[in-house]
Amino acid sequence: RDGASAIQIYSYKKDFPKLSLGERVHVSGETSRANGLPRLKIKSATNITKLRGAEVLKIETKTIADVDEADFGTILTLHGEITKLKGSYFYLDDGSAETRVSLGKTMNKIILQNGLRISATGIVEKIPDGWRLVPRTVADLSVEESISAPPASATSSTSKVVAGTGGGIFLLSLAYAARKWLTKSV
Repeated sequence: RDGASAIQIYSYKKDFPKLSLGERVHVSGETSRANGLPRLKIKSATNITKLRGAEVLKIETKTIADVDEADFGTILTLHGEITKLKGSYFYLDDGSAETRVSLGKTMNKIILQNGLRISATGIVEKIPDGWRLVPRTVADLSVEESISAPPASATSSTSKVVAGTGGGIFLLSLAYAARKWLTKSV
C-alpha cells in the first residue's frame, strides 16, 4: 500500500537531522527487519537527505476489528475508549474489538484515564499475540470526549501518568515519509 506503509529508520547513536512529519526524504542505509516490520539502519544524519517540505498525510481510519495483517507497517487512525491502563501502554476499545496502544518512550507526560474517548493515530506493528498501534508523537493522541471527574473515592487505577523521553519514537516519526522513497532507492 504505497504511501501509507512505514519503514523504521534506526540510528544507534540517535543521530538524525531536524525533520517534520510528512517531509519527503531520501535515506540510505542497511535494510533489516524489527518486530516483523522493515527497518533501515543509518550511521549518521548525513544518510538522510531532505527532498521536499512537509505535506499533509492522508491517513486511513478503520475500526479495530477491520485491522488485519495487510495493515502491518501502515499508519492508521483508530477511535475508541481507553479501557485499561498498563505502564507504557493502554487498551483502546471501539465497540468492535480492543487493541493495545503502546506509548513506550514516546510521550513526555501524558495523563490518560479509563473511560476517556480518544482518537489515536500510529503505526500498526505486529506483536506475538496480534498487533498494536504505536503513536509517533503526543499529537497522534487527541481527546474526542471528556469524561466527568472521578469520584473522590476512586483509586489510582482510574488515572495514570505515562512518562518517557521521546527520543526513540523519532524512528517511527520518519516512517511515512521515508517508506515510498526508500523502496525505490535502496
